[in-house]
Amino acid sequence: MKRLEKIKQQSREASKNKVYIDSLKKPVWEHAFLLEGGQGKNLNGNAFAMLRCIRNRPEYDDWDVYFTVMPDLMEAAANYSFNYDFLDPEKLGDAARLEGYLFPDTYQFYIGMQASSAINKFLENYNYRVTDDMESRAESMGYSMDEIINIASMIEKEAANNDERQLIASVIYNRIRTGMTLGIDATILYVHPDHEGEPDADMLEEDSPYNTRIYSGLPPTPIANPGLASINAALYPSDTNYLYYRLDEESGTHRFFQTYEQFLAFSGTQG
Repeated sequence: MKRLEKIKQQSREASKNKVYIDSLKKPVWEHAFLLEGGQGKNLNGNAFAMLRCIRNRPEYDDWDVYFTVMPDLMEAAANYSFNYDFLDPEKLGDAARLEGYLFPDTYQFYIGMQASSAINKFLENYNYRVTDDMESRAESMGYSMDEIINIASMIEKEAANNDERQLIASVIYNRIRTGMTLGIDATILYVHPDHEGEPDADMLEEDSPYNTRIYSGLPPTPIANPGLASINAALYPSDTNYLYYRLDEESGTHRFFQTYEQFLAFSGTQG
């Protein structure tokens, strides 16, 4: 009964996060790691999702998995020659080349599956989901599909709900058009995956290409693996004059503003 209840609870959590991982041979729920529907902190977070399933080893705890199995997966992520046009061949050797393209969805893995084969399932799904029409739309906007995925990754990390995605997209594009820095703290936190909460003062001043408070333009890579909702929001942003947004602590959603003065006035009402 305890095992059944555990499976039911994990199924509920999986449904809430839009993705679960199972085995084709036998259930491995007790060794599965849930992937957060495109909102993993970074590539390593998504790597754990695959590792916990393709290596069904109950004696491994998280640190055992990290030090014993992670090198296999990261080696494949960095150096395996996946046959997809959307991957930059010049970035072969860098596991971060896959960031943004490990498409969040429901997957099934064989226990003992090769690391490269597991990664390929994510990439194959991305290749199927991203259509020629999407690429044409990106081109008509003056962006590459890689840049759209980068923008979508920030939307994925920032949006509190689906209704906000296109609004946040509009803020990003409006700031790019006016030459402003994006000022998105999620990009700063990308290089501090173990940090909880908002960036601290040192992080805000850190000389990092991911610090979009300092550097204008897009971060060097996507910061998450966006789902279709965020990709579509990046392709079809709302038509607004918004340049700022801030979380409303009472509602848990964002409020949007055209001017810095409006933004400051609302910020003064928050804790």
